[in-house]
Amino acid sequence: MADHGPRFGKMAKTYTGSVETNNPLFVISVPEELRNSPIYKLLQMNSRNLQTIFDTRATLLDILKHQPQENFEVTNFKEILPDGRGTSFLREQLEPRSCKTLPIPFQYCLCPYKLVPVKEETMKTFNFEKVAVDTINQKISNSTNDTSLCLKLEFDKILKLETYEPEIESKTYVLSVRSKKPQEGEFKMTLRRCDNEIKVVGSIDRINKYGEAGDCAPQEIERFCYCLKKKATKKATKKTTKKTTKKPNG
Repeated sequence: MADHGPRFGKMAKTYTGSVETNNPLFVISVPEELRNSPIYKLLQMNSRNLQTIFDTRATLLDILKHQPQENFEVTNFKEILPDGRGTSFLREQLEPRSCKTLPIPFQYCLCPYKLVPVKEETMKTFNFEKVAVDTINQKISNSTNDTSLCLKLEFDKILKLETYEPEIESKTYVLSVRSKKPQEGEFKMTLRRCDNEIKVVGSIDRINKYGEAGDCAPQEIERFCYCLKKKATKKATKKTTKKTTKKPNG
């Protein structure tokens, strides 16, 4: 199982890149003796459906606790306790399976819900860019008490702002912003509108490369930080021994 696909550069700014950023590849090798069984056929069918981390957990519990007692022959739906939110890959799964019916945050959603540009009126009403930059700066502040560690981010430009249709129902937005020089960080996040207040929900992704710019910061804010003081790098010094050859006298 991989953790994620390509996360930076031009790829991250495409639809495929947005899918690859937060969704891992999961490959299952089925024992040879089960490859002609009903479970194998059902597993192939379920691989085409939307799955969650809770389904992965339920599958592992099913393999450990339930299927061995049934000789891996039963495919009927079974609630896997104690959590109960997931359904085993090896069993029939309840329909429909979408981001609206499964516990999947919007930034991890693979459903092709339509995104459209946000109207200018809405952009003027809600200060999306300020919310975005303030949230990132607050994350930096919460992670370290050293105010001289990271540069305070300043807003430069909205790269893209879209909403899920219909906006009046979803109240959910996908925003990409860029900070000013010298950092020029590009960040992508999901925001929700509640009682006429905009808030960032879930994780914030860095979508352009940042190299060693945040090396001075703790790992959880490294992608947000532009170090004011660069870490001293220890350069390996090579000692060369100079050989001299003495000519014989005479």
